[in-house]
Amino acid sequence: MFCIWRHGATNVYEIRQRLEGLLDKVPAVATLHTYLARLIAKGLLASQRLDPSSTLLTYTPLISYEDALRREFLRFCEDYLIRDPESLEVVESTFHHLPVLARLP
Repeated sequence: MFCIWRHGATNVYEIRQRLEGLLDKVPAVATLHTYLARLIAKGLLASQRLDPSSTLLTYTPLISYEDALRREFLRFCEDYLIRDPESLEVVESTFHHLPVLARLP
């Protein structure tokens, strides 16, 4: 997801190329396709064929980095830290006032 948020609409080969400089072992294209399909199923990504004669898909995010970060942070709080719904609402409202978290790369 981070590659797509950072670079915009992209295909699986471009994602793999960007990961080469970041990971010791880059996943196979088939593995990346599986991962991307799961992100699509979760409603985080969309895919489309830009060229009808090609099988190559272009992936675009359906959720912003900030919204995903907020969602995961709240999920973590709910799962591990806070069981009280009212307290979770306080954390959520406070999150919007933390500019450092919103600026993470």
